[in-house]
Amino acid sequence: MYASEFGIVANSKVDQSDKIEEALRVSAEKGQELVFEDGVYLISRDIIITDDTNMRAENIGGAVFKSPEDDLPVKVTNGGWSGERIDEAKISGFIFDNVTVSFNGKVDNIEVSQNAFVNATPNAKDVEWNGQGKKSVSDTLHFYGANGTFKVEDNVFLANKTDEDGPAGIAAIKTYDTEDTQITGNLIGGINKATLDRPEYSDEIKALLSAVQAHDASVDVNDSGYLQTGIKAVQDDRLQIDGNWISANTSEEYHRDHAIYMHNFRDGEITDNYVAGWPDNAGGGVKLRNGSGLEVTDNTLDGVSFLTYIHGGKNRDQFFNDITIADNVIKSAYKPIQFWASDTGAEVENFVISSNKILKTGSGGSDIQLITDQSAGQKFDSSDILVYGNEKFDGKPVSISTPNGPNYTVPDSDPVVDRVDPAPAEPKPTPTPEPVTEEAKPEPAPTPAPVEEVSEDITLSIVDTNSNISVGKLEGGTEISLAQIEAGFSIEALVDDPTVGSVTFSIDGGPPKVENHLPYALFGDSKKLLNPGEIAEGKHVMTVKAFTGEKGTGTLVAETEYSFEVVADKDAVQPDDGSDALEFSFFDAKTDVESKKLVDNMKIDADDLSEATTIAARGQSDDNDIAYVVLTLEGHTVTERIEPYALFGDGNGGTDLLGGRSFDAGSYELEYAVYGDKNTLIEEGSVNFDII
Repeated sequence: MYASEFGIVANSKVDQSDKIEEALRVSAEKGQELVFEDGVYLISRDIIITDDTNMRAENIGGAVFKSPEDDLPVKVTNGGWSGERIDEAKISGFIFDNVTVSFNGKVDNIEVSQNAFVNATPNAKDVEWNGQGKKSVSDTLHFYGANGTFKVEDNVFLANKTDEDGPAGIAAIKTYDTEDTQITGNLIGGINKATLDRPEYSDEIKALLSAVQAHDASVDVNDSGYLQTGIKAVQDDRLQIDGNWISANTSEEYHRDHAIYMHNFRDGEITDNYVAGWPDNAGGGVKLRNGSGLEVTDNTLDGVSFLTYIHGGKNRDQFFNDITIADNVIKSAYKPIQFWASDTGAEVENFVISSNKILKTGSGGSDIQLITDQSAGQKFDSSDILVYGNEKFDGKPVSISTPNGPNYTVPDSDPVVDRVDPAPAEPKPTPTPEPVTEEAKPEPAPTPAPVEEVSEDITLSIVDTNSNISVGKLEGGTEISLAQIEAGFSIEALVDDPTVGSVTFSIDGGPPKVENHLPYALFGDSKKLLNPGEIAEGKHVMTVKAFTGEKGTGTLVAETEYSFEVVADKDAVQPDDGSDALEFSFFDAKTDVESKKLVDNMKIDADDLSEATTIAARGQSDDNDIAYVVLTLEGHTVTERIEPYALFGDGNGGTDLLGGRSFDAGSYELEYAVYGDKNTLIEEGSVNFDII
């Protein structure tokens, strides 16, 4: 459907707001895409969109939504918590001129891609800022996403200087309390201070920049980083910030709140981003505060630094656990990497700073600075932070300082240092073997035996993380397929000793990963469901140790060491689905999209299922003799004669699943009976599963 079909007129001086909103409602109800032809569409109020909205510019950057330039921006929005529920929406290809996009409340699966945001008027306010006097601060956001799952990809966010006196800048992206959100491939500000090698813009970004210049020549795409914040993320779970260009103008007139500011996070990654042009001080750079499970790798920080903080007090997450900052390139005159712990109650565990390349351009100070408030009574010690393998641009070792005294023991650059063993007076060999270094690692034979004696108290289980079911044991000479790892993989240590307080995992002599609670899993867990992770193709040695105390302290009670190999030419092992005749899956009955395979005895996160979930089955082979299937769950029984055999039935020849329900936490049993011709019973049984 095209916008012109609804009487919407481009390049008119007449407000098109009412017609646009009505056209979006009708097209969404019909499940059709609404395409906007090239031109400028004047709007003067918020545009409220509904579920299943799919709006697209006919050509990238060809359609422009514009509100009056002297007014505060209007929004394309769901209307916040008072709006209707949106389970899916797409916005693609527009230039938003003094128009922002905002989703908050009952929303999910929102995709905003290949758009350009320009000329947003800051809503500036003078406020007292952290004892620094009055600061001009703005709450204008190009994009805001809260309480759902979002994909923000290949967009351009620009902010030109709007006042010679230096008003507040605007924020490009803010997220709050989202899950599995992806912020990827966006250009935030114009790269005007690049001094290091930076990746080339994508074709989508180049097309948008050209379209912006064609629309408004006053927008300087090379000097459009008058931003207050690049990306601000608060209380997000599993957020990905990957492959973005994030720049700003270094003007000190503007209040800054960081290129990336991420706090109270649970799992996620910041990878392959290029950050430049921000003030090289405490207001610029990449700031990480309070959270767990974050990988920060392969980024380039050009003239800015990493600022990592842990606070107690009222923060949701009063810890800084399982954080890795590795393989980044950092050029800064300030403090290339700084860690600061303050406030009573702050907890740190398994914080790793490794293999970063650092150029400190300013005089004085160290490359890595670790600061703790000695009066705060921190809940961590030197075993909780590892710093190794970092070097300067010229290959020399980095300098590391701990200004408040010996609160940390910084290991040597050699990752063989075993931070979890009780520290002896001198680093002498212990009766148990040290982790095998890359240089000393033996080449295992074609069918190698375990490298060392194996304790019967530890069993290593290979787990399919999609179902949380074991698909085999890790033993000497075990081969694990890359397909298994890519499908969702972890290793769980099963320890037959009630005194165990923690378990450590180390691969190829690398830094140990510490697990302080069940399940003891190589990549950790979320709500007792194992997180997936990766191991590179090739031969490896894994060492697993069990201790009586937390954080790898106390008495070593068990140890296992195995050699194994990750291979490419091998199929993944699938969990037993519990039936020879049928294969089962969870589906979202509203979208008919498969959510997850269902196999016997699996565990699944309730958040992975929609409020309209159904279960459907198909025959295991094309040449089956199934006449009908009877399914029963919690007293609800259905007889289905056509694939898919759906728990709540289906229409349109099986293409439209019906019904659906929500699943609360608990244990469930799906009973099934498969019949052939003349009511012959082919198979009957049940599939059990737990919702966590």
